[in-house]
Amino acid sequence: MCLVTTFDASTDMMVNRGEIPAGDYAVFTIPHTAEAVQNFWASIMLRLQGESLQWDSTKPILERYKYKLVEDGKCEFCVLILS
Repeated sequence: MCLVTTFDASTDMMVNRGEIPAGDYAVFTIPHTAEAVQNFWASIMLRLQGESLQWDSTKPILERYKYKLVEDGKCEFCVLILS
């Protein structure tokens, strides 16, 4: 899980700091339901192949929750792709 914050959380031992890898991401917007998330994970490789994209499997897939999307019952998956 990733959280962007404006306060200094470095003194909290429960919080780890890191950087989001730079590069090109394929962004998939889906309904934020258990079924849609499960379907995303089951079909991600086929979706990428269908777009002629290859996932950089050394990097994590990120879930992103923008306020407007959450209001609309959606979320995003950001997949770092190889160029």
